[in-house]
Amino acid sequence: GGGGGGGGPPTNETEEEQGLKYGAQHVIKLFVPVSLCMLVVVATINSISFYSSTDVYLLYTPFHELSPEPSVKLWNALANSLILMSVVVIMTILLIVLYKKRCYRIIHGWLILSSFMLLFIFTYLYLE
Repeated sequence: GGGGGGGGPPTNETEEEQGLKYGAQHVIKLFVPVSLCMLVVVATINSISFYSSTDVYLLYTPFHELSPEPSVKLWNALANSLILMSVVVIMTILLIVLYKKRCYRIIHGWLILSSFMLLFIFTYLYLE
């Protein structure tokens, strides 16, 4: 025998089609939670007075853009963004080092503590 039936190996066309289908499913699976997270962030910023007041400053943004001069505002914004990016990079490196050293309990404790802190801080801010 040996006809041209469907029992042969998959062609490049079907592999490409499956790859596109697989990629699209993952994009959709990522799109929904990211969109919901963005919605919660926008709702939080619009509803909580803490984020709209200008008299409260965060620890990692020490430079305040109060000057009317654009160059000073630009320098302050760049300095604040570099400080924040440095904090993110340092914390990421710390997490990677803890993972490489197999300090899983410290990582679990850190994640649990930070999750509870965020939960209670946002609950307090919403109820305030």
